Amino acid sequence: VEEVQITILPDSVEIVEIIPVSVEDSLVIQEPAEMMDSALAIVKDVRPSGVFLDKRDNSNYEWVRIGEQIWMTRNLKFKTTFSIDPVTDESKGDAYGYLYDFPDAIQVCPDGWRLPSDKDWMILESELGVDNVELRSIGHRTTAYAGISLKSKNGWVGDGNGMDNFGLNILPAGMATKKGDKRHLNQSSHLWSSSKSMFGIWI
Repeated sequence: VEEVQITILPDSVEIVEIIPVSVEDSLVIQEPAEMMDSALAIVKDVRPSGVFLDKRDNSNYEWVRIGEQIWMTRNLKFKTTFSIDPVTDESKGDAYGYLYDFPDAIQVCPDGWRLPSDKDWMILESELGVDNVELRSIGHRTTAYAGISLKSKNGWVGDGNGMDNFGLNILPAGMATKKGDKRHLNQSSHLWSSSKSMFGIWI
């Protein structure tokens, strides 16, 4: 897989990794909780990156600013009843996070963070240089090397490694079926959005 795919979720696959974003109003520009007065506070910190503490399990998550958005750069790994660990190789640590079905993904984000919408992804893609026509289309992004720019520099099979130009460090955690069968580890990345359409949920 050479590009990060923005596609419609097939009926047979419902469990994917998530990278939460923080939000102010309708944009993804809110700072992590320890840097603001409330969940919807005005941005006060202008550093390009930092670390957020999830107080639920004391896990640290790095974040990065891309344009006017703040994104976590590590896959969420907060255990729920239905979460699935995509790897069995302990040498990989917890960088790959957990895979979540959609109901879990909507609710599992830490306080002050949320699942990105399709609009959020479009804002990010625009920041990367994806042209307006492709921005509003369905399928792979072929302009501006968007996928390669976001993918991690290692971990992908074959010649699939990216350049991680923006620090988002998207890892190939694959996906899982409703039955829990893991697929495509080290081959692809499937990221939830909160947006729904007549066809299903955008990922």
